[in-house]
Amino acid sequence: MDFHTSLGALTFYIPAAGYGLSGSMGGAMPVGMAIVILLFAAVAAEILGSRMHKALGLPLAAFLLLLVAAPANPGERIGDLTFAMFYNRLGWASLGLLLIMYLPRLFSAGSKAVDAACASFLVLLMIYTKITYGVVELAFLVFLATDRRQIGWTALALGIIASSVLAIELLWRGGLNYLADLRLAGENSGGLATLDALGHVLLNNLTDLTVYALVAGIFLVLAPSYRHLFL
Repeated sequence: MDFHTSLGALTFYIPAAGYGLSGSMGGAMPVGMAIVILLFAAVAAEILGSRMHKALGLPLAAFLLLLVAAPANPGERIGDLTFAMFYNRLGWASLGLLLIMYLPRLFSAGSKAVDAACASFLVLLMIYTKITYGVVELAFLVFLATDRRQIGWTALALGIIASSVLAIELLWRGGLNYLADLRLAGENSGGLATLDALGHVLLNNLTDLTVYALVAGIFLVLAPSYRHLFL
């Protein structure tokens, strides 16, 4: 009620929880992020442990958890420590975990309910932290729902997300203000990128994009599929 922002409520509740537990402003972000890391670790253990072998899953889990834990923006100097824009690191890590759910489970016991819980946690976390990541994750879940092998847990996850949003709105009653702030932010800074801006991004990331294209091409040759290509 005191201010307006296009960031979600969790962007402020996370440090608030850290402040409440630590009792100091200096401990607000470290303790708050520690809570998030514990939740991420539990979700990562389930997703990666059920879909990847340990030789691949453990390094990926360590990378994603370090991405969340390290108080720094990736790509900046190692000495530039900051908790600023921590929601971006949460977004990249949650997207990384959700993308792994494209892979089929190595075993299926209790898979639907557990998968739905993990996916809905990741999506809801980002909807109420930085919604742009949440929108992408929702679109990915809809894409997964077109696969008859995955439709069971994805439909359940979408139902959990919808019911959770309604329940949160009944308790919080800040959803309309949140959407209004997002609309205002979009009007002021959310325009489509120009061709010059897109070209600048392409040139700055040419090495990364080239490596990605080579790896993706190898996988498509080994396992050709229009779904793999779309992903």
